[in-house]
Amino acid sequence: MRFVKYFWWILAIGSLATINLSPAVAQVKFGSLVAEAKYEQAIQSCQLAIEADQTDDQAKFRLGVAQFLQTIEKLGQSWHRHGHLDGFLTSMVPLLRLDTPENPRPEPISYEQFRAIIQQTLDSLQVSEATLASVKSNDVFLELDLMQVGMDWEANGVADPHDNLLGSFRQVIGNRMPLDPARGFVIRFDAADVQWLRGYCHLLMAMCELALAYDQEDLWNVTARRVFSQAQTPFEFLNEEPPHSADFDMKLILDAVAGIHQMRFPIREPERMPRALTHVKQTIQLSRDMWKLVEAETDDQREWIPSPRQKPPFPGAEVSREMIVGWHQFLDEAEAILDGEKLVPFWRGTNPRRGVNLKRVFVEPQDFDLVLWFHGSGAEKYLQEDLPVTAPATWDRFERIFRGEFIGFAIWFN
Repeated sequence: MRFVKYFWWILAIGSLATINLSPAVAQVKFGSLVAEAKYEQAIQSCQLAIEADQTDDQAKFRLGVAQFLQTIEKLGQSWHRHGHLDGFLTSMVPLLRLDTPENPRPEPISYEQFRAIIQQTLDSLQVSEATLASVKSNDVFLELDLMQVGMDWEANGVADPHDNLLGSFRQVIGNRMPLDPARGFVIRFDAADVQWLRGYCHLLMAMCELALAYDQEDLWNVTARRVFSQAQTPFEFLNEEPPHSADFDMKLILDAVAGIHQMRFPIREPERMPRALTHVKQTIQLSRDMWKLVEAETDDQREWIPSPRQKPPFPGAEVSREMIVGWHQFLDEAEAILDGEKLVPFWRGTNPRRGVNLKRVFVEPQDFDLVLWFHGSGAEKYLQEDLPVTAPATWDRFERIFRGEFIGFAIWFN
């Protein structure tokens, strides 16, 4: 009996030793699981570490990253399962812009299933953001080779070797400098990047809320076959045609015209619009928090978001002091617009003081009609003349400060 008692004590001590890995060993283990796209195991490992020590911010950081990556993977798996197609429409929508492999046996997908996938993504992002928000220490780090971040798009237990998140991200920001897979691309993420990733979670949550706020089924019915090879619509004759073509033919033009015509979205869940606004504003605040931490750094260790004193992760992506000042000015200008303190210039009429109150678009949502918005009549409810109008010269200055690549830097900086 004494032997049995000692045996269980040895097992218990061994379990604690496994849980309380040294930071270096835990990082290596985490990196291996991520490379193999074993996110469930990575999450469980982090959760065990946190259960053993509620103050383990290193484990919380890893857990939040694993939850975020698993969210992206599950979204891609859903798209792959339903025959996601590459094309103009998918390239225009961030939530659809995942380079999943072709599925020879896709499952049908309805508009309501599409909405359910967006809701699942939103729920998962909320979990990841909450985990990252629980990281209180500024002395955390996570080294990852971004060329070894695996994604099991086909949900077959094997990470797809042909793709990684780094390649997709660089394509989005317009940086196409060749990288050597043999050398890898190791980044040492730190406390500033905790805030950066929290900001991205909020930005993606805002996109999900916006997508679900409106009923877009009419648009789905005429264009979904350009996005999913087995999209279910009332128009069965569309299923008789190839789902997509490399050529820009008349049928593509017809689908594009029908799509524009059907960009008339009844408001379905209006309560989502103020939530989307809150997420965007939180993104702005987290960007400010991130830059405070970046500018306070004294090291230069494979940074993701560098200060002017640090090396950038990409060639040609140096960050100047003028850029940081300009970015904070952009955040201030964007926040003033979202708070309804400044108006967006109106493109009709001759009154330069007339503008659109963007805050009211979120807090007083109504049915959306793209054509009428372009015309100007769709924006009539939100027009005001009693507030300052943001100046086009301000935005031209932002573009100049960022060497004509403001959008790319904005996507990177978040």
